[in-house]
Amino acid sequence: MIRPFFLRGACVLQIAIAALLLCQPVPSQGQTGRLQHGLSPTYGTPAAPALDLSGLDGNRYRQSDYRGKVLIINFWASWCPPCIAEMPTLQKAWDLLHDGNFEILAVNLGESEETIRRFVNGFEPKLDFPFLISTDRSIMQTWRIQGLPTSHIIDTRGRLVYSEVGPRDFSHEHIISRLRELMAGPVEDADTGFEQTGSDHLYHNHHTDFTVFRDVAVEHPVSGIVRN
Repeated sequence: MIRPFFLRGACVLQIAIAALLLCQPVPSQGQTGRLQHGLSPTYGTPAAPALDLSGLDGNRYRQSDYRGKVLIINFWASWCPPCIAEMPTLQKAWDLLHDGNFEILAVNLGESEETIRRFVNGFEPKLDFPFLISTDRSIMQTWRIQGLPTSHIIDTRGRLVYSEVGPRDFSHEHIISRLRELMAGPVEDADTGFEQTGSDHLYHNHHTDFTVFRDVAVEHPVSGIVRN
């Protein structure tokens, strides 16, 4: 399988890192034992970058339209096993919280609409949150995407409060509890307790889970995930 052209350069670094590390089994759909449930605060809680993309449903989705809501933006690809492993947990979080001021936007990087639609339509359990299409390589720099999956949690003020690289169990009680707290009001800095001001720049946290690079670096076919 050939990766999208704008992801190949990033994969060279990932493959180099993978060569230095022992490969670990990749969790399959429905298995969340290896998924992280901690959240790493984004330094400085900067204002979230702009996002303006079309969805599989034909609607236009803009990050700025979600002020007043807690928003998870999840960057993923169908060839990424860790991305697939966390999808059911995103759905569980959406089921629990979407009746309130909460939304999930899943942004696919570089794949065709046909590929994305086939993946989403064939996935079990059914995925109900919006899926967006991105073929613009600049989005990787704008959102500082260093590996897949990457997820950003944005508070009701439009500020980045958590930036995660690597698969998470978004249905874990710790994450659900934190999301509910964010939905209830302004976020406070996790270390000091004082509110942080915004910024014009996106700062990644320094708690990157490098296992994601080990998992994503070697592209292997995923079977048993999508129905024919």
